[in-house]
Amino acid sequence: PPADLDIWKTAAQYHGLHSVALLALARRGGWPWWAMLAGLLIFALTLYALPLTGLRWLGAVTPVGGVLLIVGWLGFAWGFLRGQADLC
Repeated sequence: PPADLDIWKTAAQYHGLHSVALLALARRGGWPWWAMLAGLLIFALTLYALPLTGLRWLGAVTPVGGVLLIVGWLGFAWGFLRGQADLC
């Protein structure tokens, strides 16, 4: 169904974007990197699983991954603003 395709598309977009970000920020590491990795796994995998399994309760778990992604981004931003970012 088209709704399942939209869910899959969202998972693929976030998966791709955050995979590149994790690779780019791997050298920086720290808790923001781990928060982003955990968020990506929870967010994308639950969205991939929704159309494949039909287990709609997974939709209640997906926001946990989204919050972890936001926490990771905020952690990297905080480090960057404090001049602690080693992104090269």
